[in-house]
Amino acid sequence: MINMKNKSLIIFDWDGTLMDSVGLIVDAMRYAAEKHGLTVTDEATKSIIGIALVDAFPMLFPNDSDKYDELLATYSEYYVKHCDNDKLFDGVKELIQDLHAQGKTLAIATGKKRKGLERVLPNSGIQAFFTFTKTADETAGKPNPLMLEQILVETGTRI
Repeated sequence: MINMKNKSLIIFDWDGTLMDSVGLIVDAMRYAAEKHGLTVTDEATKSIIGIALVDAFPMLFPNDSDKYDELLATYSEYYVKHCDNDKLFDGVKELIQDLHAQGKTLAIATGKKRKGLERVLPNSGIQAFFTFTKTADETAGKPNPLMLEQILVETGTRI
């Protein structure tokens, strides 16, 4: 456990917070839905960003549980095929560098799977600044607070 005395912990979400991936998430969800005879609005998709897909599908497609596996596969295939254009939001790299230079401990709590975070984080230029990362396939996904609670325990942070 890290001694967090006199330090601050800042936990970030990934998609839509650090990474400007909202457009791709919306496109991938629309593509997956249409391929399986379903519809979804852009607004509905934006409302589930940050939530693990396995938890988001029942929110978006409550009457189509028989299609969740196919939706996940189609969504993931589309996302991975098109994610090369994802970029950090303007100013994020400088912000993360500045917070790190101030001695802040930085963490990521994301609805992405570990595999997805490991695909994008190394190319972001900010990976080295994060001490802890948690993904939705390692623990309960958001909005369940368990992911955040685990980071707090691992860092020895009390709130």
